[in-house]
This record gives sequence, structure tokens and C-alpha cells, in this order.
Amino acid sequence: MPTTDILDHDLIGPATKEGALAVLQPLIEVRFGSLPAWAEERLAGMHPRAVIPLGRRVLHAATLEELLQ
Repeated sequence: MPTTDILDHDLIGPATKEGALAVLQPLIEVRFGSLPAWAEERLAGMHPRAVIPLGRRVLHAATLEELLQ
């Protein structure tokens, strides 16, 4: 029986991502300043599974580019 990642669910995945970004985006902006368009686009295009680890990486990344690579 295949295992399904809940973050791949059509409704739950995007809702989880939206919630995570609601918390993370202000933290990213405090750390790195206003987000340029390319960073907003990158965040919007990320899979929910990729957004969640940003919470830890925002504490250690030296630049916005490093955070979103």
C-alpha cells in the first residue's frame, strides 16, 4: 500500500504552506528586510515540504539568497 505524504494533499498541503508562510515571512523580513519580487515568487512556488525547513534556516542563513537557495 503506497504511503501518501499529507503535504501532497491538494487541500492540506497549500493550507499548511500558507500557515507556515504567515509565520515565516515576517521573520524573514525582520532578518533580511523587505522581500524583493524574486524572493516572494520563490516562496510562492515552493512545495509545502520545502517551506517548513525555512523556519530553522532563517536563524542561520547569512543572506536571503542563501536562505532561499
